[in-house]
Formats: sequence, structure tokens, C-alpha cells
Amino acid sequence: MEAMQVRARFHELIDRIEDTDRLKTIYDALADADQLSAEVTDELIDEQRQRLELSIEQVKLGEVVRHQDLKKMISRWLK
Repeated sequence: MEAMQVRARFHELIDRIEDTDRLKTIYDALADADQLSAEVTDELIDEQRQRLELSIEQVKLGEVVRHQDLKKMISRWLK
């Protein structure tokens, strides 16, 4: 799913929520996660930041191994 599609669906979900407390909880969780993400990446040394950027690019290119597949591979290695 493209980022624009995710955003649109997310907006639709939020627009249907009438409970102000629930909206505030969601907002706070997202704001906290965004802040934490910024704090964590600020702590990285250049080599770690470069590796993280490379990993993000690999995900965008689909160069990933699904968790289930990795579990199977590890299970075979341990036999």
C-alpha cells in the first residue's frame, strides 16, 4: 500500500472517531513515537545512521525476509 493510500485510510478512520479521549490517546501515542524516533536516531553514530539508512532502502526495494521465513531458516540451521 502506498503512503498516500495509508494516509487516506488513516484519515478516514480518525474522522469516524467521535470520542475525544480516544482521539487524544491516539494523538499522544503518535506524538510520543515520533519524538522517541527522533531521540533514538540523534543518539546514533555516523556508521549506525548509515546502516539504518541502507536498511530502510533495502526495505523499500523489497529486499527483505519475512519473519516466518527467517524462523524456518533458523530452525533448519539449528538441526
